[in-house]
Amino acid sequence: MSLPFSESSSSRKKSGATEWDAITPSQTGIYVVCLDCGRHFDYDWSTMRVVK
Repeated sequence: MSLPFSESSSSRKKSGATEWDAITPSQTGIYVVCLDCGRHFDYDWSTMRVVK
């Protein structure tokens, strides 16, 4: 897993939409990315765990 990212840090300036840019809103506003498959998972910063 990657380090946690906030949704606001993931916004890119009109670089052309790709699958990588498409991030669905999360419950927590923070997510991690699986380095093997590229899926995004919600992350709870207070418990420092992936939200299932």
